[in-house]
Amino acid sequence: MPPMRWLALALLMSVGCATTPKAPADTVAGQLVVGTEAGAALDTLPQALALEGYTFAVVSSASESTHLVEVKRADGTALSADETQALVSKLSARKGVRYVELNRLRQPK
Repeated sequence: MPPMRWLALALLMSVGCATTPKAPADTVAGQLVVGTEAGAALDTLPQALALEGYTFAVVSSASESTHLVEVKRADGTALSADETQALVSKLSARKGVRYVELNRLRQPK
């Protein structure tokens, strides 16, 4: 294969790898399941997750450390599933946060 074709192939492969992964089809757009460290105060969770351009609100709690969080743009508009997916890695390393996952619909088989 000529050198220019190798270069073009390498460029195409690198562009494909740089994209954000698509959210699974069963993702609930704008909702994250957030696990917090033991003893973390629930009322401080939205501030711990604070990210410019977004608002966070705790919708419900499954336990003292597992919470359903709704995310919207700062202007109040809803996020797509892919935009929600992109936030997972940005929020996972926050202080007091054990994990961040997409909220996904589970259907019985």
